[in-house]
Amino acid sequence: MAGVKIIFNMKAYIEAELNVLGLLFDMTRRLIDASSQIVLTQTLAEDTQHLIMLLERDAAPAASLSESIAAQSVRGLRPPKDVLELLALGLVAKERAHAKYAGGAASAGEAQERRLLTALSDAEARHCSWLKRTLEQKARERGVREVSRLFRRCRQDSDQAVSNVAVKNKERIQTNR
Repeated sequence: MAGVKIIFNMKAYIEAELNVLGLLFDMTRRLIDASSQIVLTQTLAEDTQHLIMLLERDAAPAASLSESIAAQSVRGLRPPKDVLELLALGLVAKERAHAKYAGGAASAGEAQERRLLTALSDAEARHCSWLKRTLEQKARERGVREVSRLFRRCRQDSDQAVSNVAVKNKERIQTNR
């Protein structure tokens, strides 16, 4: 039964990486200053490598990838209206990924899995730090003072979307029984 748990966890990690990659690609079109482009390119490269490592670790990568892509399409998040909302959504996604990896590393039974998840958690912590600094800087530049309110709203929207996917997955599982 432990093998089933590991495959399930890998699918969740794969879905999280796909979600974050989509947000990062959107950021590259909106944050066009040189320093942001450098950090975003490095982050995209790292997250693509994370996805590759997770897909290599997953026992059924093709199924995981297609299921994750399908889950993204039903997630229900509306597109971000501006760069601040995009950064806030990216930070929400990165914090969620960081928590998922850190929790997985803490409970991993295999040393190889623990090392992988710890490395991913460390990278996500760096990405969160950059996103938070950039969000605060862009908010100051635009005279926006309520960054915490924007972040809370984006977190609520994201939590609702994740909940919607969980309900749909539960319904799908019950239908397939």
